[in-house]
Amino acid sequence: MRSREQLEVRQSELLRLEQALRRAEERGNCEELGKIEAKRLARQAKEDVRKAESALRMHEARAKGREEGLKDGMIKEFSQKRDSIWQKGYQRGYDEGRGAGFEQGRINGWNEGMKYGKNQGLEEGIGIGKAEEREHALAAFDRFIREEIEDQDKRHSMVQRWTTIQDTDHGSQSEYL
Repeated sequence: MRSREQLEVRQSELLRLEQALRRAEERGNCEELGKIEAKRLARQAKEDVRKAESALRMHEARAKGREEGLKDGMIKEFSQKRDSIWQKGYQRGYDEGRGAGFEQGRINGWNEGMKYGKNQGLEEGIGIGKAEEREHALAAFDRFIREEIEDQDKRHSMVQRWTTIQDTDHGSQSEYL
């Protein structure tokens, strides 16, 4: 009878140990999957950063090319139109001034020059406004990229801490089995 009780105790102890072994194996598998997922997330984060940097370089190159093209176009347009408008105004003022009087021609020339100056000032103001808006947009984009990179660094740090905690937990659990 006593040996039967000992046998039952040993069998229940064996069952309990087998269940503990299965649970430990399941935890080990879960931790391994977590580690694999963390590595995948780290690779994905690096790839996302590389893509963002590439997109930023392309955007900056396009913006620089666009800016240089606009600048060259404005300089060319200004040079061409300045001479043309001046010539038209000069000829018109000369002809009318000689016909209606020198003073009237001077007034007309002044008025034409003021119209041109206002238009030129308006165009210049628009150009300056566009340049300032571009600077603001680039600054906002830089802040966005910087915040995204910082968020990814924080997530990566959290994943590293999690895997470190899981690794240390796994090591201590295996000592008890």
